[in-house]
Amino acid sequence: MKKILLSLALCISCYVSTATHLMGGQMTSLNIGGLTYQVTLTVYRDTMGVPMYPFANITYGDTSGVLAVHSVAASAPTNYGNGVEMYTYVDTITFPGTGEYTMWWEDCCRNCALLNMTQPCGEYFHLYNVLSVDSTNSSPEFLNPPIPIAQQGVAFNYNPLPFDIDGDSIAWELDIPLSTNGVNVIGYTLPPSDTAIPFTMNQVTGEITFLPITLGHFEVSVKVSEFRAGVKIGEIRRDMQIIVVPSLNKPCNITSSSNTFPFSGKTFDLNPNAAFSVTVSATEIDNNPVNISASGEPFILASNPASANITNGTGQASATVTWTPDASQARQNPYVFALRTSEIFGGYTFSNDITFSLRVGNGTTGITETTATDAFVSLYPNPNDGNCFVEVNAAAKGKINVTVTNVIGQQVKKLADMEVNTGKNLIYLNNLNLRAGHYFITIENNGMLLGTQKMEVK
Repeated sequence: MKKILLSLALCISCYVSTATHLMGGQMTSLNIGGLTYQVTLTVYRDTMGVPMYPFANITYGDTSGVLAVHSVAASAPTNYGNGVEMYTYVDTITFPGTGEYTMWWEDCCRNCALLNMTQPCGEYFHLYNVLSVDSTNSSPEFLNPPIPIAQQGVAFNYNPLPFDIDGDSIAWELDIPLSTNGVNVIGYTLPPSDTAIPFTMNQVTGEITFLPITLGHFEVSVKVSEFRAGVKIGEIRRDMQIIVVPSLNKPCNITSSSNTFPFSGKTFDLNPNAAFSVTVSATEIDNNPVNISASGEPFILASNPASANITNGTGQASATVTWTPDASQARQNPYVFALRTSEIFGGYTFSNDITFSLRVGNGTTGITETTATDAFVSLYPNPNDGNCFVEVNAAAKGKINVTVTNVIGQQVKKLADMEVNTGKNLIYLNNLNLRAGHYFITIENNGMLLGTQKMEVK
């Protein structure tokens, strides 16, 4: 009997280890007319694991419960490189009315080799999309695919490029991956990184950076929240697996130059109708093939889009981005794009995103000429549960203090000497542990009041 149980246990263990194949993915929704939506589930698979199912069951629900379950056929897999395949499941659904709906998909199992959760073999892979359905709204999306391979001891730069086609405000953050029924996986931590470059996600541009110090497999989850008029109306997430490998590869030497100050920078203030250009050159020291690709909002604008002229080759590649924004494209929020360099070495493709942020002024008052009283822009969501985003539009780079006080003037929270850059900055206030009631958020710089906003906690 003991031999039978041992054999059974070994069989189960063997199945679990070979069934772990899910590396990442996301779910998005595009309005295609009225209350009809095209829902796209994208899943990345480790080719060393078991094959993907030919169908995925996407569940749709609202506050009353499950409304429908659709079995959706997979597209032919795309070879993504680095031992990764991409599968796409596209569904069409007409919702019964306007309002908030949730759609989700889950499957087992996550990779047993993951080092930044306690029980990866037993954790499901759960993706979802919370969507406010009306006759026009679509969910946010990601314009840049994942980078699955990182090199130990070499800075990793990756930008998923969160974007909303409707122009709604979006905010992004690193989050805990989800398991079955949407609960957090157990014992999750961010991938280990050198203290000189901690694992972070830029709240303005969306760029993820870290300096890998530990070999192995790590999971990362990015949550994107959508707001309209300060009210949260949707949410998506992307899970991605980063595999840190040892390699003798010498990273590309990357240089950039532009026709606009700062000439070798990554953040630019542009005037309407003024031509902008930036050139990035990548030299592959090992003289292996190197490629550059371009992604981001400026390239997909409905009118007057930016263009990228790219030359790839062996040992050398370059890309020149040009754009002359017109007056209708002036706005406070930046236009963000990324140039991705990819080099092949020792069976791996190592990639690196260079992120650029472009702010277009209104033609009379440049972004850098914003007055101090315009520094505070908005707070959302409001009301909230004690977790919110403060949007600061700074006239110049410097430090600010953010203070939370109650209605009788008592200070309950203060964030001191926070670094801000010129233009829009997004500050995440979390775990404030506030009781329900009204509070005031105050922002100041060197004793000068920049703005105050009333906040309600429910």
